[in-house]
Amino acid sequence: MMKRGATIVNSLSVVTNRVFAGSAAYIASKHGALGLTNTLREELRPKGIRVIALLPGATNTEIWNSFWPHAPRKKMMSPATVAGAVVNAILLPPNATLETLEILPTAGLL
Repeated sequence: MMKRGATIVNSLSVVTNRVFAGSAAYIASKHGALGLTNTLREELRPKGIRVIALLPGATNTEIWNSFWPHAPRKKMMSPATVAGAVVNAILLPPNATLETLEILPTAGLL
């Protein structure tokens, strides 16, 4: 149902390119999701539909309360920062695409 010029953004995680001890199942699922995203991109490319893999690093959201309550939240990106990068990727001209958008806090990996 999507039309030429549409864009799919699959929100994954920076762990698709990195690993962290103790997170094997989560990381494996993100690696699989990246494979799905990359395959979907190639399947939809002839139809003019772009597919972007979003790989955000630490972003200051409520999820941190569940597994790392004392995380250094001030070093993290805001959700608005990530959203702004996604909007810029979507607004590229029709003859360009950003296939993978990896965005990290300037503090690096936490």
